[in-house]
Amino acid sequence: MVYKKHPVHKILIYSDQDEKSRLKWLEQVDHSFLSDDFKTKYKTLIEERFIRLG
Repeated sequence: MVYKKHPVHKILIYSDQDEKSRLKWLEQVDHSFLSDDFKTKYKTLIEERFIRLG
């Protein structure tokens, strides 16, 4: 199941596999040794990359 950006609501719904991958990446960042500030920035970067892939 794959959804693309909705033109009116401007939301992005990921495929099941993409969502699992995205959540795993974010979880890895949460469990890392990085500072909270860096974690926030890195997670934002990951989200932006997944939006580009979508």
